[in-house]
Amino acid sequence: GFYSSYEPVYVTRYETVRETIPVYETRTIYTVEEIEERIAEGEAGPAAPPAEGEEIQVADPKPAAGSPATERLLREASDLFREKKYYDAAVKFRLAAIGSPDLPGPLFALGQSLIALGEDAYAARVLRTAVAAHPVLLEETGDIAGVYESQAEFDRVMAELEARAAEAPADGDARFLLGYQRYFSGDARCREAFAGLHAAMPEDEAVDLFRAAVDKRFEVFEELPPLEPR
Repeated sequence: GFYSSYEPVYVTRYETVRETIPVYETRTIYTVEEIEERIAEGEAGPAAPPAEGEEIQVADPKPAAGSPATERLLREASDLFREKKYYDAAVKFRLAAIGSPDLPGPLFALGQSLIALGEDAYAARVLRTAVAAHPVLLEETGDIAGVYESQAEFDRVMAELEARAAEAPADGDARFLLGYQRYFSGDARCREAFAGLHAAMPEDEAVDLFRAAVDKRFEVFEELPPLEPR
């Protein structure tokens, strides 16, 4: 699913954050010569344990995966999604996204639920926000089909989305979502989808981010030209 927990590491589909371990920092002041000598001796790196009498600073712990409430909502919503209860999953993913706005996972998951429900306008708005706020999402190399109950269910959702995209205008939300889904399922046809969207919406930030990511992810595309019609 979208969320699982392996103590002490919390995992969302697009972000793994380890629990913060207090880091000790010292305020010892070194001369330039002493610093160069330490670097030459290979001492650059994590600070050594503080010497007696030195001032200690402890890093403030950063929440590992949002609040406990967010963690519970993500677990429950992921289970509902796998059960194909997309509306109920969307309700909980939305609450998780509101509770932990700094995490990209809840927004991504909410978008998937909305696509499965056919709520294209809402899904496109959510996923555009997710990509603009967290471009690191575009570095994900897994197959999005894995979050669905089965490959057959993913194929069903995609078939319905493709039908909606075929009837949508050139700048339609369904066309953006189709490119989005194809990108995250490793389908190189997303290149065509985003090229068409760029022609219709040359100033769309999310489309520009995807086009750059597509060129990087499918960089061998030009080396394998399409086959001639037969």
